[in-house]
Amino acid sequence: MNRATTIRIGLLALIWGSGFLWIKLGIRGLSPVEVTLARLVLGSAVLFIVVAVQRGSLPRSPVVWMHITVAALFANAAPYLLFAVGEQHVASATAGMLNATTPLWTVAIALGTRHQRAITARQAAGLVTGFGGAVLIFSPWQAVSGLASIGAIECLAAAASYALSYVYMDRFLARRGIGPVVLSACQLGAASVWLAIALGVTGAPSPRLDATVVASILVLGLIGTGAAYVLNYQIIASVGATVASTVTYLLPVVAIILGFLVLDEHITLLDLAGIALTLAGVALARKRDRPVRRDRQIEQLCEHDVMATKKSPAMRPTDASVQGYLAGVADERRREDASRLCAMMHEITGEPPAMWGTSIVGFGTYHYRYASGHEGDSPLAGFSPRRQHLVIYLVGEFENRYQPVLARLGPHKTGKGCLYIKRLDDVDDGALRELIDRSVRVHKGIDQASGEAR
Repeated sequence: MNRATTIRIGLLALIWGSGFLWIKLGIRGLSPVEVTLARLVLGSAVLFIVVAVQRGSLPRSPVVWMHITVAALFANAAPYLLFAVGEQHVASATAGMLNATTPLWTVAIALGTRHQRAITARQAAGLVTGFGGAVLIFSPWQAVSGLASIGAIECLAAAASYALSYVYMDRFLARRGIGPVVLSACQLGAASVWLAIALGVTGAPSPRLDATVVASILVLGLIGTGAAYVLNYQIIASVGATVASTVTYLLPVVAIILGFLVLDEHITLLDLAGIALTLAGVALARKRDRPVRRDRQIEQLCEHDVMATKKSPAMRPTDASVQGYLAGVADERRREDASRLCAMMHEITGEPPAMWGTSIVGFGTYHYRYASGHEGDSPLAGFSPRRQHLVIYLVGEFENRYQPVLARLGPHKTGKGCLYIKRLDDVDDGALRELIDRSVRVHKGIDQASGEAR
């Protein structure tokens, strides 16, 4: 992990970890419903602006919007509101510590819903250790401390709601080829509607606004709920979800430090022991059994992958202008399709386009290595506007792995690691996005090489 990535992860931890402080300050002048609605509206505004700048397209399917609405309830509306309500009764640092139980709830809910069908001994130990730490933080035998109050229960419920949303989104939204920023913008927009309904039911008490309250809401909404999503996806696109997830371990640390420095909150040794156990449990629950050797997995992925096995200088990134190259495509329709495809891949990967050789537009990079010792770099995703077709480079043997998706795609041809289409308007946009997204996830090591489309 390079210095720039370390700085970005630290910045993200500071933004998200400080969220509990901003909530605590915001509810001094606004009701929990008002605080939550304000942060959702501001956050969704930021993300919809980013979507517009990137020329992203919103989902059109009513079924997709139904799933987005449900996900918004459990991923945004409910947990954001529960934390705001809970912090009326517990310290911001306590809320931050209890939020760290989210990965543990995720494993438990995945098992309970049969989304995950088995649990390893390591994960079981992680659940026991992590929830044991939560009990120490909760300290039910010390009712006078306030940690056994309804506020602590509400914060735990918020963490469980986050976890439920992760399982739901993985089952119903993760593989539809929707760009992460687009999906987040839509979720925050739908969650804003949920909170507007809640505000209509509960009513709006007279606000007590001052500079601190206003600044807290602006930071919480524009930065903590809006810009932080973009930063998070940039980190994932750059180094993968595994490295990006290390921010989980930093959030409670930030919440504890800020609660102590700004709000004069006191943390006991029992609390520190609890959060240490919780984070240790999270580490165990997330750690999987030893995977297939990486070099063999990459060999399997790249066996027929034209992008990765090509050894000529043509597959090296250059400083040539992508816009200049696309502007030089002779056929007007092919040129328009190439520009649309360029925007689509940029949205999905979160990476800027770059020329690889003289005729391939690539996004990001991943390193491959064969058991033979040969290794190199290749784009996470790429395409080339040729005279007869748009050539899209995907993971090797995608035509066998993702047959159900290809069946929905429309007119196309396939080759070794290549997808050939005539016109973007002739194929299903969602299916194409899903193919690109799945290929990128395999190249990043997020999905297994053998995974079939569901």
